[in-house]
Amino acid sequence: MTLRATTNAAALILAARQLATQMGNDLSIQEIRPLEQIVSASVATQRFALQVIGLFAIVALVLAVIGIYGVMSFAANRRAKEVAIRTALGATPADTFGLMLGHGLRLIVAGLLVGGLASVALTRALSRQAARTISDGHIGIAERKYRSRAASSPVAAPAYCSRARSVIENSSAQFTPGLAA
Repeated sequence: MTLRATTNAAALILAARQLATQMGNDLSIQEIRPLEQIVSASVATQRFALQVIGLFAIVALVLAVIGIYGVMSFAANRRAKEVAIRTALGATPADTFGLMLGHGLRLIVAGLLVGGLASVALTRALSRQAARTISDGHIGIAERKYRSRAASSPVAAPAYCSRARSVIENSSAQFTPGLAA
């Protein structure tokens, strides 16, 4: 039973218990909890999983930054002689800084382009796969429903299965994972 209150919830709890005892012995209230607590408990597993994923994402980001720093430091150390020669030939510190920064930015832009194109391609592939899986699951549920009816009459089985496909093709209902029983 769900009760909605605009006043003090404690008074409503007492009134609900009294009403239950007045209605008879068959009705008893075992537990009364606020809706916020019920909703919080129902999504606790998903919340924990998302927090763990977020933690792993932060760790991955830190590791990526450390890796980029290491690669850029290595590249700068390899070019130390080149920088010294350019400075000896008259390059200003701004020119040297621009040279090193330009090299790093080219690598970053190349990485972003390759990563962006790969993510677009993978997103499209995964969405097609997900749509295929959902539609296959939906047809499978309807066919099971109609096949269970057709089990008693083997002659009518093909008609039931074709009816299941036409119901799916003509319906605009979405697949609901909880209804697959």
